[in-house]
Amino acid sequence: MSSLEYIDSNGEILTQDVLVERIHRLLNQFDDTHQSVISPEIVAHLDLNTLGAIYESLLARNGKEIQNNQEWLFSLVDF
Repeated sequence: MSSLEYIDSNGEILTQDVLVERIHRLLNQFDDTHQSVISPEIVAHLDLNTLGAIYESLLARNGKEIQNNQEWLFSLVDF
């Protein structure tokens, strides 16, 4: 493995560019009204472990949002 790759909690190997793309996509899923912009200058100063931690945190938050939305939708169903 290259030092330019990050292994996520699922064992997937990600490059810095892929991490930035996924972070950007996750940020835009939370607020589709305003597109997020990630500064390449700032990202260039972040190491892969920091980017990976940001990605994993957003991914966990996204999973909770989906779970909360499912619970809300299922609560509308009259059994």
